[in-house]
Amino acid sequence: MIKKATLSEHKRSSYLTLVDPLLLLSSPIQYVKSGIGDTLAKWYEAEAIIRNTKESVSLMVQAGLRQSVYIRDLLLQESLKAVESLEKGEASASFTAVAETIITLAGTVGGYAGRFGRMAGAHAVHNGLSFIPETHHVLHGQKVAYGILIQLALEKRNEEIEELIPFYQQLGFPVKLSDLGIYKNQEHAKKVVAAHACKPEESLCLMGSYCEADVVAAMNVLES
Repeated sequence: MIKKATLSEHKRSSYLTLVDPLLLLSSPIQYVKSGIGDTLAKWYEAEAIIRNTKESVSLMVQAGLRQSVYIRDLLLQESLKAVESLEKGEASASFTAVAETIITLAGTVGGYAGRFGRMAGAHAVHNGLSFIPETHHVLHGQKVAYGILIQLALEKRNEEIEELIPFYQQLGFPVKLSDLGIYKNQEHAKKVVAAHACKPEESLCLMGSYCEADVVAAMNVLES
């Protein structure tokens, strides 16, 4: 007889999060890049959710959105220098700032904004990609970074895509399906990703109403 698993609840929150940049200099570089991609999504997803809600948002939600702007700008300005520091194994203000942003600041967006500061289109695309075996070797933040571009394409914000692509190329973030390891059966892969991203329980619905054809079209924008 199989016993039902019991859920344990933590009795208290953590008292301390200790971040040692010198220790983190030994981190695998792909893990740090993945953290950058995942954290970069904070603004793009929160902004889309808040902009598309019909509810009036509180000051705390606005504070979360402003925090996400700070996070986005810091990552765009400091990430390349941080990665250079990591490659050299040398401490720098840029590496410390990026590490602290990923580990500590990222959680403040949802902490302030609640359900308005969490996942939207980028993570829905990530979740769809997880059903494609060829992408199983790709880290979470890399897939989310690709999802940011798809989310922007869905909203026809092509100028912002063009602004991000040089940053993506310098960090080795995926821009096309082939960058995710999908070389064959791309049309099938697009349909699988779109079908999952558009499920009613997925976070894409938080930023508007989109169908599978919309997501496929957005992916085609990146392919072109």
